[in-house]
Amino acid sequence: MSIRFKRGQKLNLPTGSEGEPLYTTDDREFYVGGNARNRRIDFPAVYPEEYGAKGDGTTDDSAAIQAAIDAVKTTGGTVILSSKKYLINTTLDMSNIQPHAYDYSTAKAVILRGSGMYQTYLTGGEVGYGFIDMVGSNYLKIEGMTIVSTVATQYGIVSGRMTGDGSSGNHVFKDLMIYGSFTKSAIFAMSSEICLYDRVYVYTTAGKGIILARENTSYSVSAKHTALSTSAIIAGGNGVNRMIGCQIMTISSTATDYPLTLE
Repeated sequence: MSIRFKRGQKLNLPTGSEGEPLYTTDDREFYVGGNARNRRIDFPAVYPEEYGAKGDGTTDDSAAIQAAIDAVKTTGGTVILSSKKYLINTTLDMSNIQPHAYDYSTAKAVILRGSGMYQTYLTGGEVGYGFIDMVGSNYLKIEGMTIVSTVATQYGIVSGRMTGDGSSGNHVFKDLMIYGSFTKSAIFAMSSEICLYDRVYVYTTAGKGIILARENTSYSVSAKHTALSTSAIIAGGNGVNRMIGCQIMTISSTATDYPLTLE
């Protein structure tokens, strides 16, 4: 038995010990057999185009990309962005995703993966907010894309803790460029620990580059979907964060718009 997908791939499957046909309960879970010994096959990679994304740079693709993210939030999986320009008018909600429940052996990462730093573009941004809200989440990966702010956004990506001791971190940012004008910073992370910044290039024409903060009272960053903790000082800090091959530059005329702020 085989299934042929719209992209031309073919998957060969057994028919099960009882010779029963393949069946499905939705468009992502396929089963072989009809009793307790059946086998489920998951397809965790999704494309925003399945939900109506155009990637033409003029159509707002926020809802389509959000629908793709929502499809893998609870199970883990990868949202694949093609070599296109996706207009984002509403901040993407990747907040409060907790896949591990403090059991690191069963973590199921949620990944937003572009086709390359100079292939996939997220442009625009939401006025007063930004592009991606990761507050309160763990084990997210953002890679292979360029984010270009063309409106009055606070940030490109925001992450951090919801409460003083609520863990947030273990993220990977890889092959990522963030460019444009920001009222706060290209990346704002508040007590988001054990993260890897691998070949992250930041160029801001206004605003700070990357802020790794221990509190938000000094910055007043407004996350769109899940509020950052309002504690004066957050326990945990930004420990064990690593930066490899990163370039951070600001050409802002404001003297305090530093490329990198560490607390």
